[in-house]
Amino acid sequence: MSERISLQGGRIKLYKRGAVWQCKIKVPGSTGHKIKSCDTTNQHEATAFAMNLYDELYIHVKMGGKLRTKTFRQVFDEWRTDHEKRIEIVDRVAVYAVPFLGADSIDRISGARVAEFWKHRRSNYKKKPPQDSTLIREMTALRSVFTFAKACGYITEVPELDSFSFSRKMNRKDDFTAKEWVKIRDSMPSWIAQEGIATTRDRQLAADYFTILSLTGIRVGEARSLAWENIRHHGQHLILEVSGKTGTREVVCLKGAEAAFDRVKKITGKNALVFCHPDGRPIGSFKTSFHRLLEHAKVEKGNRSIYSIRHMFISERLRAGVSIHAIALQCGTSTEMITKVYSHVVSTEVAEQITRQELLQGFGATLEEFIDDN
Repeated sequence: MSERISLQGGRIKLYKRGAVWQCKIKVPGSTGHKIKSCDTTNQHEATAFAMNLYDELYIHVKMGGKLRTKTFRQVFDEWRTDHEKRIEIVDRVAVYAVPFLGADSIDRISGARVAEFWKHRRSNYKKKPPQDSTLIREMTALRSVFTFAKACGYITEVPELDSFSFSRKMNRKDDFTAKEWVKIRDSMPSWIAQEGIATTRDRQLAADYFTILSLTGIRVGEARSLAWENIRHHGQHLILEVSGKTGTREVVCLKGAEAAFDRVKKITGKNALVFCHPDGRPIGSFKTSFHRLLEHAKVEKGNRSIYSIRHMFISERLRAGVSIHAIALQCGTSTEMITKVYSHVVSTEVAEQITRQELLQGFGATLEEFIDDN
């Protein structure tokens, strides 16, 4: 028969599994119990471990925590079911965070534990060290898991997730100035007609893709999964229903987007997705086309990517005095994130501005239309 020891009035029970001591702990004010290996064959060390664990759990329960909870991996599996179609988002958590945090109880993962994960992540990778932009995307996906856990009642608060060295310096891609974008936009017809490896169809699709991004502010991933059934008219305006990292939301298209969608429909209208190959498969990236368009327009690429179009959309509306709250709703982000990332644009006056003003000339609609249709 296995050796058993009872401590703390029976609330701690020690027993052996093979040669290693295990502990079973019950805390007043909670249901169930906690079973954990003491990872030692020494009785005195096992006793000290169990007593320390009891004290930690006692405080944890008194602060509103639960004794019996789910592991990070179990919560991730539940969260993944709601994100099956967003493989890229799921993989950002599955590849690195799950192996590291998987066995941890979800309600006992602290900011300090997350900081350990980021330290681990920086030195663990498949091909090359992760850039700050990569880690920021992974942090956003990780936040989605913890937000889901809070909504399910598994945790009371989302832990601090940006406890890494680059949290003080967000390496945001440069945006385009209005003048540069006009130059790019005006060069599109001659680029589409240009002879080369890419077909006219491919260039036309890419050009309208960039145009639509500039007139909606949606993310690249949201455009990639956009279906024709997600587009509708509301009065004089075109409305998109997009699914992104912050969930599903409605987006108001500015003037000029409808003409771009009409051109795209002639190319992909027989398929479910708006931006797709002839056989209906989603297009993975327009990166090469984007670089060639910039070369053709003679606009320096620098530290810019397709995502810079979204940055331009947000920056120009901030410069025009558009309410941060309205921009956050349109772009599916938080007012805090806009203030943090676009601090070079946001002024006190802009942050406090809540009236409806006209958008920057040349970009289409007014804020009144923008809000009424959102």
